[in-house]
Amino acid sequence: MKYIEKNPEPQSLTKLKNLKYTDYKPRFHNLPVNVWTDIVNQLLTDQGFLCCYTLDEITAETAVLVHFYPAEHFAYLELDYRNLYLALRQPESLPPDYKVGYLAKKDTVIPNYLHDYRCPSYFRYNTLGEIIPAGTGNYRTVKKCHDNYRKLSPEQQMLMSTIDILNLNADRLKEQRKIIFNEVLSNVRKMSKTQIQKIIESLKRRDPKTGKYRRFNEVVIHYLETLS
Repeated sequence: MKYIEKNPEPQSLTKLKNLKYTDYKPRFHNLPVNVWTDIVNQLLTDQGFLCCYTLDEITAETAVLVHFYPAEHFAYLELDYRNLYLALRQPESLPPDYKVGYLAKKDTVIPNYLHDYRCPSYFRYNTLGEIIPAGTGNYRTVKKCHDNYRKLSPEQQMLMSTIDILNLNADRLKEQRKIIFNEVLSNVRKMSKTQIQKIIESLKRRDPKTGKYRRFNEVVIHYLETLS
């Protein structure tokens, strides 16, 4: 997961919410196409074309517009731009173990770490491709974190629960992270610390031409910082 800095909501959404209607009430499910398109395009820019949960690359065609805090329980946030994100679309028919992010989360309420600029520092990635809470000392795997759950701090317990709820250690994601780790490991041996630091700084920035972040950029940054 990574911090997502939101720009102001699209003007078309602001105008829609400010207009006075007699027979029409703007709702998430009945947004005009142009407003929906503006929201998606603005979120793609804000998120750097990365899934808010998995850091997979997304486009307008492969993304789904989701609420972080479920509209069913937080009706007043239904059209709040700060509560809207884009996630990588997945088939509803996926088995439970394969569902990640919004499909795994459903209507569960979890802390919005995406809104916290310190978000990347709350998580770390091990050589197995697993994501676990930062600062867990000798508990270097998901299993050890679960086995020693009561010994974790309240903050780490909340992070671990969030990881589990979003199923961020699904096999697909772990395998992709392991591939990244092996690539970083093979390349970092040939680099100086100065070169590594330059790469880290470049990964924190968007591509100036496309506005995109590198896919899984926070994972690559973590591994580079660990191995440098």
